[in-house]
Amino acid sequence: MSIPPLLKALIIISTFLHAQLVGVESSVERGQPTHNPIPNPISNQRQSQRLSSDAQEYLDAHNRIRRKKGVPPLQWDGKLAQYAQHWADQSINECNPHHHSHGPYGENNLWEQYDERTPTQVTQIWIDEKPNYDHVKMACKCQPERSKCMCGHYTQLVWSTTKAVGCGNVTCNNELGVLIVCSYNPPGSYQGENPFQYAHPLPSSKGGRKPRRKRHHRPQGALKDHI
Repeated sequence: MSIPPLLKALIIISTFLHAQLVGVESSVERGQPTHNPIPNPISNQRQSQRLSSDAQEYLDAHNRIRRKKGVPPLQWDGKLAQYAQHWADQSINECNPHHHSHGPYGENNLWEQYDERTPTQVTQIWIDEKPNYDHVKMACKCQPERSKCMCGHYTQLVWSTTKAVGCGNVTCNNELGVLIVCSYNPPGSYQGENPFQYAHPLPSSKGGRKPRRKRHHRPQGALKDHI
């Protein structure tokens, strides 16, 4: 007796569905996923935004002093960190913190004999320049600045229009110590300008050109001055 085509089709479909159901139950019993998990874009984004412990510590130390001064917090910028690291690597033979990259960013450098300071302690050395800054006249008390009386690192830390920071370091050749570099964007620490307010456009000089803004002078001196 032949089976009608319609009945034969129903038997085939029923057999297929039963096999699929058995396969799913077996996978669940073995603790295997029943489908390929879809990546969570939010989770991936958060993971990509995680900072190293040093980067987070630098950022937190900067933002604590900025919060006290009522200026907006900084963000960590990987490109700035690469720039800072590149300049540190370029300085590996001389390890002189008085030599700056003179690039498009603000820059704080520090030299230490050994790798002895945490990012918080490094940042604190720059914060400790605060007593040398006249917050009424908006200028450094030392004119010109000297290695023992500087303000430029401090004003860069609290410069209100700066939005991002990135840092790097290098162990110098010939046991010269460790050089630490932090880069800032937009740059700050301009002479005669208020660090705590958004900068206003400077008046145009004769011929329609704006006068050049000068950053705080970085004096020459011994390496151990922690410039």
